[in-house]
Amino acid sequence: MGYSWPVSTASTLAVTRQWTFLTNHGHALIVLSSNPDARIRDVAEAVGITERAAQAIVADLEADGYVTKIRVGRRNRYELHEGL
Repeated sequence: MGYSWPVSTASTLAVTRQWTFLTNHGHALIVLSSNPDARIRDVAEAVGITERAAQAIVADLEADGYVTKIRVGRRNRYELHEGL
């Protein structure tokens, strides 16, 4: 008699998992690498943090040279520096 393992979906994993391998800084960097035109609001939503926390994280990434903020009209675009 075999055991049937429950099938997990992304939504159930997001609800049950309380930890991650990456920091919020790492998650924000991934968001910006996949969408350089992302707003701070988009980064915050994708990472699951407040907009203020996302703003501080993006400022940290910029200060440490991981990203450069480029002003495009009224929005920002983020350029990643992959050599670090």
